[in-house]
Amino acid sequence: MMWQPLLMFMSLVIVIVDSTQPCHSTYSAWGRYLKGHVISTEKVKNIGVCYVECSKDQRCKSINFHFNDLICELNDAERHTHPWDYVLKDGHAYSDYPVKYKTC
Repeated sequence: MMWQPLLMFMSLVIVIVDSTQPCHSTYSAWGRYLKGHVISTEKVKNIGVCYVECSKDQRCKSINFHFNDLICELNDAERHTHPWDYVLKDGHAYSDYPVKYKTC
């Protein structure tokens, strides 16, 4: 019976430590495109596969996705580091790479 309070305390400490980690949100926008930073282009089944492809390449910082052709473009930059290259483009979506950030 003495171990139960200790186990509860350790569980609480783990939750507290984990909850103090910083969180970052993912940004995604329809009709936006990051130009001039494409390092890889591939036809994929959906945008989810594009995220997976980005996770495999350490240079990947963001993605452009063309919905009509299902084209995934991996970028070596993102909208914060190159805001002048972040433009409007119909049929596309831009997304910061979400998996590299801790989710809340």
